[in-house]
This record gives sequence, C-alpha cells and structure tokens, in this order.
Amino acid sequence: MTLDRRITLYSPTVTTNNSGQVLRSFASAGTCYAMLVINEGAGTEAFVSDQMQSSAVITWRVRYRTDVLGSWELDFASQRYEVISALPEGRKRYTLIKCKLKDNA
Repeated sequence: MTLDRRITLYSPTVTTNNSGQVLRSFASAGTCYAMLVINEGAGTEAFVSDQMQSSAVITWRVRYRTDVLGSWELDFASQRYEVISALPEGRKRYTLIKCKLKDNA
C-alpha cells in the first residue's frame, strides 16, 4: 500500500456576522498523504431542478486519525469532496474516508 497522494482536510467553522447571520466556512485542518481506493460503479447521475447533476463516491485511505467527521471536506487536485464517513481500518492502522464528489456540468 502506497500513500502517494497529498490531500488537504477542512473542518467546518461557524461564525456570525454583524447582523447576526450564521456563516459556515471551512478552515484547513492539515494535509496528509492518502491512497485512492477504487470503488466500482459508485457514481450516479440525476436531474435535480431541471439540471443534470452527477456525483461519485470515492474512498481515501489515510494514516489513522480520530478527528475526521462527516461534516468535513477534503481537497485533492483542486476538487472538493464532501466527507460522508471516516472509519478505522486494520487495528487502527489506517482510516478510510468515504467522500462524495459533486459535479454540476
């Protein structure tokens, strides 16, 4: 197993502006090396609000981490992924991060 791709993880931050509105943004939680795990047939296409929308489910393997949550985002090669889940693998040696890539073309 080779962790050969450099990814950046982002955790959500919530702030309020001067008028009291809640603003949600993402702050970098660090970079790490990862391995792309191939998921066969994990993509979908659908019409949402009269617009073609496709999504793909991707799994990344990283060194064991306990801080990644389902509300986080992941960045690789200027593409943003929404984290769906993060589960330990192999006696806490690795963490599998399942993500969803959305593409509105």
